[in-house]
Amino acid sequence: MENINLELLHYQIKLLNTMVASTDNFNSHFFSFVIDHNITETQTKSIMQGLVLLKDRMRYGKISDEFKTLYSDSEVLKMLDKNMPPSFSEFKQLVHTVIGEDISAEYLLKSLIMQGINIDICQALLDSKDK
Repeated sequence: MENINLELLHYQIKLLNTMVASTDNFNSHFFSFVIDHNITETQTKSIMQGLVLLKDRMRYGKISDEFKTLYSDSEVLKMLDKNMPPSFSEFKQLVHTVIGEDISAEYLLKSLIMQGINIDICQALLDSKDK
C-alpha cells in the first residue's frame, strides 16, 4: 500500500510541475481534477486511451486495426471494441471501471474540455448524455 501511495505522490508532483510550467494562462482543469481525486497515472492513461479509442469509433464507426494492434493487450480496448457510435453511458462505465463509482464522468469530460484535451470526443460524449 505504501508503494502505491508513493507512486501516486510522484505522479501528482509531476502534474504540479506541468501546471506550474504553464501558469501564463492557468488552464490545468483536468490536472487539478486528477490531483483532487487521487487518480493514478495508470488510471489517467487508461482514460486517455479510452478517449482515443472512442474518438476512432466516432470517426469510423469502429476501432481501426492500427489501434487494435497498438492496444491488443488492453482491458480498455476489450471494453470499447464495438461497431457503433460511442455514448456517454459507455464512457461513464469506463470511468467507473477504471477509477471508481465516486467519479463524475460528466465533470471529468468537462475538465478535459476546459483544458483543451480531446475536445471533439468529449463534447460528443456530453452531447450524447441526454439522448
